[in-house]
Amino acid sequence: MLTKQEVKTILNHKVQLIRFDLMTYQSCKALIKAVDEQIQREKSVSLEAMPPTDAIVGGKLTGAKATEFDSAVEGLAITLADLNSERAGYIKTVERVDRMLEKLSETDRNIIRMHFLEGKTRNMLSSELGYTFDGIKSKIRRILKKMAKNS
Repeated sequence: MLTKQEVKTILNHKVQLIRFDLMTYQSCKALIKAVDEQIQREKSVSLEAMPPTDAIVGGKLTGAKATEFDSAVEGLAITLADLNSERAGYIKTVERVDRMLEKLSETDRNIIRMHFLEGKTRNMLSSELGYTFDGIKSKIRRILKKMAKNS
């Protein structure tokens, strides 16, 4: 059985992980888009590397063009696998944050979105939402702990 201090330490660690996920959420979404674009570019380049039709005899590539083409296809497969693996990591972060946000009340979700996803400072939030600075600071901390307990 865990002691109260161990539970508190674990919860604080989860809160820090959630903070990191929230801070990287927008970057992950942008990186997913960038990786998707890179995948499309890689596929386009591979189509340009297709050998001329005169290197195809009886439906098969012949000579040096066959080796060149096989190397290009193998390189593309490795590149696409790496890009898809990278993309999968970004998607996991985005989906994890989306699931956590769905579990919050609308008010809590808006506060987290405004602070972490839109980059509004606690000063901005306190004046926009009518909280004191310490009040919004405490509110964010409570929401993060709630997210950690529910994750």
